[in-house]
Amino acid sequence: MKICEFCGKELDYDHAFCDEECENNTFIYYKKRKQFQTCFNVTSIICFAVIMLGTFIGLIAQNLKLGLIIVGSAVLLLGTVYIIIPYYGLDEQIRKKGIKTCLKTTRMISAAVLIVGAVCLALGIIVPF
Repeated sequence: MKICEFCGKELDYDHAFCDEECENNTFIYYKKRKQFQTCFNVTSIICFAVIMLGTFIGLIAQNLKLGLIIVGSAVLLLGTVYIIIPYYGLDEQIRKKGIKTCLKTTRMISAAVLIVGAVCLALGIIVPF
């Protein structure tokens, strides 16, 4: 069976969407995804580079406290970006589950990333090394 690209409901092969609202939401999703894709990618690359830098400072330079603060801050920024701009769904995942499920999954993953970032930042601030 074919599914609605937005909500994931099963459809017959004559229709692409279950209703006009899903069709409009799909077009809005792809428009925002295209609009924010560059910002999302640049921020992700910068955050991953800062995470590597923080790891390098923490392990190689023997300054674990500063490394945890840098990594925690970058991970918090990355989680915040993923919550604000959740348009990262992979096309194959969208075809199988729908856009709505992809948005929900991205937000759940970003919430977990925020928790990890908060723990790293708290450890860097609170625990004396």
